[in-house]
Amino acid sequence: MQFLYSPTKSTDSYNNIIPDLAETLRFFDFPYRMWVSLRTTNIIERVFREFRRRTKVMDTFPTEESCIRIMFSLIQIINDDWKTKPMKNFR
Repeated sequence: MQFLYSPTKSTDSYNNIIPDLAETLRFFDFPYRMWVSLRTTNIIERVFREFRRRTKVMDTFPTEESCIRIMFSLIQIINDDWKTKPMKNFR
């Protein structure tokens, strides 16, 4: 991508954003009605909230493997839930 303006003071921010800008704006390729759902991180945040909610009641895990097993099970449950609830307006 080429830009007419190249910032001088915030070069670090500029250099971090530009490589991924096309991926970040990819939601514009979809219909307008879907933009809000696609550009937000609500789905990811919901998964993290669910992890915290489920693991908060467990003070410790006996082993690292037990923790991984629980996280994997949660991901499977959430994934199965998403399979039955497709995104609205998705074609």
